[in-house]
Amino acid sequence: GADSVFTCAITSNEHTKTADKTNVNSNIFTIAPVNMDATTAVDQTLTCNIGDVTQAVDVSWKNNAGGEVKTGEGGYTVTKGTIDAESKKQKSTLTIAAATLGALSDTSKPLTWKCAAKSTLYPDSELSTYSDVVVTFHVYKVEPKHSEVLKGTKATISCVVTGLTKKLDAVAWEKPSSGGAITNDVDGYKIEVGTYQESSHSQTTILTVPVAATGADSVFTCAITSNEHKKTADKTNVNSNVFTISPVNMDATVAVDQTLTC
Repeated sequence: GADSVFTCAITSNEHTKTADKTNVNSNIFTIAPVNMDATTAVDQTLTCNIGDVTQAVDVSWKNNAGGEVKTGEGGYTVTKGTIDAESKKQKSTLTIAAATLGALSDTSKPLTWKCAAKSTLYPDSELSTYSDVVVTFHVYKVEPKHSEVLKGTKATISCVVTGLTKKLDAVAWEKPSSGGAITNDVDGYKIEVGTYQESSHSQTTILTVPVAATGADSVFTCAITSNEHKKTADKTNVNSNVFTISPVNMDATVAVDQTLTC
């Protein structure tokens, strides 16, 4: 559980040594793999933190198929890392190229890479057991939330973007029929960019359409930029439909059933 010093006591009559003592260090280190959420569209960097070391250790990595990873092969780059003077931790990273990630056969379930460490202070030490670095991949999707309201009343429409690991890089809305970009608080329009929700890996952007723009069915467009998915102004149409209500006034009696109409 902690660094220790053991003692071997040697007796050798031919050397007139009796219980001759020598201290032997038994040091330990820790490995803290960092599980992560990721996408396959851009390079990803996995991390293993090695703690309680005074001299940088050698670090080995295995890919998700259990094979040994080498820098420059198969789209992998291994960084051994150096010891941070304050935390006494060594951060080793494995960078995986987007092309390698894109070639993975199935990312619908979490995949596991592995890291292990070997002492350089005492090079006769064995390689540690491998620790799992679990990576969960997320798929980009934009779901439009359409609206249908009474003609002449304001409407609220939105785009729900899922598959994120961080906030969107940019959000914009456009008027129907390429009517141009919408500016928040101009002509009665309101844009809420939304905030990234870590629990659902999503962000919802909302457009409030003013009364002046709800005289007929319209199609607005949200334009999403997400660098982690390599999406730039990715457009999704959102319907803002209206209906009318025509109540029918009537004359009636109380003697028989009456039917009112809208």
